[in-house]
Amino acid sequence: MSSIYEFYQGKELTDLTNTINSAKYIREDQKKAMVGILNDDWASDRADAANNTSDPHVMQAKKAETKRKQDAEHKEKQKKRREKMSQSDRDWADDRAAAAQAAG
Repeated sequence: MSSIYEFYQGKELTDLTNTINSAKYIREDQKKAMVGILNDDWASDRADAANNTSDPHVMQAKKAETKRKQDAEHKEKQKKRREKMSQSDRDWADDRAAAAQAAG
C-alpha cells in the first residue's frame, strides 16, 4: 500500500517540477529555487511518514524497543539503589523479593 502512495507522491513531485520548469515568466534561478524547496519539502514529508507509520508491526517494534529501554533504565536505577544499601538492607530486600516471587 505504501509503495502505491509513494509512487503517486513521486508522480506529483515530477508533475510540479515539470510545471515549474515550463513556466514562461519565471527566471531560471527562481525555477531552481522553487524546485529545491519542493524536493526538500518532499524529503521531509517522506521522513515524517516513515516515523508516523500505521503499520502495526512497526508500531509494535517501536513499543517493544521503548519497553526495553524503560526496563534497562529501571534495572540501572535498582542497581544503583542496591549499591547504596547496607548489607543487612540488601539481605532484607533479597528476602522480600524471594517471598514476593514465591507468592506471585
